Amino acid sequence: IKAELGDTIDIHTGVIDHIPIHHTNEIAQSQSANGVPLAHFWLHSAFMNVEGEKMSKSLDNTFRLIDLHERGIPPLAFRYWLLTAHYRTQVNFTWEALAAAQSAYNRLTSAVYELPRATDAAPIHEYVNEFVTTLEDDLNTANAIAIIWKLLRDGRYASGEKYNTIRIIDKVLGLELGDIPAPKAFEIPPEVILLLEKRKDARAANDWALSDSLRSDIRALGYEVKDTGGGQTVTVSM
Repeated sequence: IKAELGDTIDIHTGVIDHIPIHHTNEIAQSQSANGVPLAHFWLHSAFMNVEGEKMSKSLDNTFRLIDLHERGIPPLAFRYWLLTAHYRTQVNFTWEALAAAQSAYNRLTSAVYELPRATDAAPIHEYVNEFVTTLEDDLNTANAIAIIWKLLRDGRYASGEKYNTIRIIDKVLGLELGDIPAPKAFEIPPEVILLLEKRKDARAANDWALSDSLRSDIRALGYEVKDTGGGQTVTVSM
């Protein structure tokens, strides 16, 4: 590592439980050997709980990425969820939270997809600077995500300017917003699919009160359902 990075590195990361023993020993050994600080900045992330409990093999509450895939949660929706919390904030993993994150990510990609690709439009420096300032404030990715939503709703700027600004921002966030091939409104989580099936049965039974109630449940998860001659159609709500 010294051959590649030198005696002092810029950023050292780890989880909070590394602070009292592992990283303390690492600092002592490195500074004794080299006579200089090991790192300029130390970033320690908080734990991720599962359903309010610490993740551990003994509780059998650990999950892998394949588990998300089998539930219909794409990796970028999981990344979006992680970015909406500060790295030093303890997060609580639930399938409901991931479904909500997927709905939000779908809304975001759909909104960006609708922006025209005006390659000659200049990025909006006001937003680029605000984004950089936000990340410099202890890597505040949660506020960085909020900046994108604020930009999309800002009526002062043309769509092409917004698109090119988001492309610059996404080079840091890695949410693949710069080149979306198609709207992702139809990556519907299983919870919404189940509600759609129940609503279809309710309408077949002329139970309009239940149908309206299920429509509200679907909207709460970030989707809009419309009834057409061909059946129910679903879009991502904005």
